[in-house]
Amino acid sequence: MRVLIIDPNLSLSSPSMKGVVRSLGAWQERGIKAEAWCWYCDEGLPLDRVWKLPRIAVPLLGGLFFAWQVFWRAWWQFSVLKK
Repeated sequence: MRVLIIDPNLSLSSPSMKGVVRSLGAWQERGIKAEAWCWYCDEGLPLDRVWKLPRIAVPLLGGLFFAWQVFWRAWWQFSVLKK
């Protein structure tokens, strides 16, 4: 099984991602492969692949830009490359 985690901040400092980050080790022990698409990721997390997406310097448009990047990356990966 594979899990795709999409979040701008994949770290223990993110309140919404604490539980996910803490459970990554247990997922790996059970044979679940995890891939992450993010802007920032803590070092040493048990992930198979981390795609760090480019950031922009405009804070107000940051969330919209992240969603736009994820949309086009997902379209490319799953529609064009059929992964």
